[in-house]
Amino acid sequence: MTATSGALRLVADVGGTNARFALARPDGRCETAANLRVADFPEFDDALATYVQRLDRQTRERIASAAFAAAGPVEHDVVRLTNAPWQLAAPHIADQLGGVPTAIFNDLQAVALALPFLGHSDVAEIGPVPRYEAEPPDRMVAVNVGTGFGAATAIPAGDGWTACPSEAGHMSLPAANAEEAELLAALSPGRAATLEDVLSGSGVGALYAWLSGGEPIAADAVFARVDADPTARRTVEMLSRWLGRASGDLVLATAAWGGAFLLGGVVSGWYNLCNDSAFRAAFEDKGKMRARMGGVFSGVVTRQDVALLGLAKAPVAGV
Repeated sequence: MTATSGALRLVADVGGTNARFALARPDGRCETAANLRVADFPEFDDALATYVQRLDRQTRERIASAAFAAAGPVEHDVVRLTNAPWQLAAPHIADQLGGVPTAIFNDLQAVALALPFLGHSDVAEIGPVPRYEAEPPDRMVAVNVGTGFGAATAIPAGDGWTACPSEAGHMSLPAANAEEAELLAALSPGRAATLEDVLSGSGVGALYAWLSGGEPIAADAVFARVDADPTARRTVEMLSRWLGRASGDLVLATAAWGGAFLLGGVVSGWYNLCNDSAFRAAFEDKGKMRARMGGVFSGVVTRQDVALLGLAKAPVAGV
């Protein structure tokens, strides 16, 4: 496949359940999107071939580069999915696509690469601090809370952006009072508690179970009970504080003065129920950095195809 006028980038956001393919224009707009079930294909190559074969010849010839995001750690341009038997290898995929420049990113890296290009309608504010555009631009951090906890930082690089992934979910989660210490000891017996022990789908369920004295339930079920269940409300209140504290810590650790941008299944359920003030109080409570943290933006990403946007804008060697 060779680049022609109106060049397109083939992009795909590959998770453990679904792989979402699309063709991206240089301005980030995506078209010809298709969702393919991972379980329906033995290998990623098979899913990629199925998508490409659905395109007409002229469209295939316009594919000038490719970028993929996958739910797993990327090492030497290769990623094995954490929750599925697929492997993606950039050199092999490039050959399959006729030699076009190809890059692979961690899924949250792709989200971070989208942050500089999100419009005001793509982000909902948490608290009173407005989003702003600095010159020169500031770093920003994407914080994902879903099945697990993850973070990646968008970093200005020349005329564009790069992104640094992390394993933030495995950072230690300290207790701020005796109740939190008792809770964390119960959730992580015999070891230090991590962010993911609380800030994840299973963590929310475990937090509710500890507060209620019952069995863990799904995070969505906790959120659905908030109006009628005081324990569910208490769970959301504690989640707000811990999420604010962790997000603020990540801003400090990465110098992400451009803001913290939250997303993921747990964040979506939590946001409409959360106490902005509790989140922001924990977010800003950083000792001598309190005043500076008081001016740092925090918000929730509402755009659904954010990873594809990041892939459309991602730096790909050879392009």
